[in-house]
Amino acid sequence: VSYTIKHATPAAPAITIASGAPSASLSILANGNVGTGTPFPQASFHVVRGDGSAQLRVEERAVGTQARNLVRLVNRGASTFRFDNTATGQFWGFGGLGSGNFFIGSSPGQPLALQLTQGEHSAHTPRWGPAAS
Repeated sequence: VSYTIKHATPAAPAITIASGAPSASLSILANGNVGTGTPFPQASFHVVRGDGSAQLRVEERAVGTQARNLVRLVNRGASTFRFDNTATGQFWGFGGLGSGNFFIGSSPGQPLALQLTQGEHSAHTPRWGPAAS
């Protein structure tokens, strides 16, 4: 059995869940969290796969070739990206520091990899190698 939610005017379906789609293909909780592949999304948008195919893709198909902002993070404070390795517990990330500065860093206890400071037009990197004794 397939399910389709259609537009009010005859057009392509707004949402289609195909026959044979896995359980929890699309979940919308009372708090507004939306999940695909999970019945209990833990974030505003949560994608779960168990076969190595989890991806997020944003594709603009306009004819023009001008630069476009395809991902925008908006927050009252600093906005960051974080990448977690669940096998090792390590992570790294990058983003704003809330003061106009930008960072690239890694797991706690690891040195900051790179910091760009607005106004100074400079990049700060740690001393690589073992700490001096």
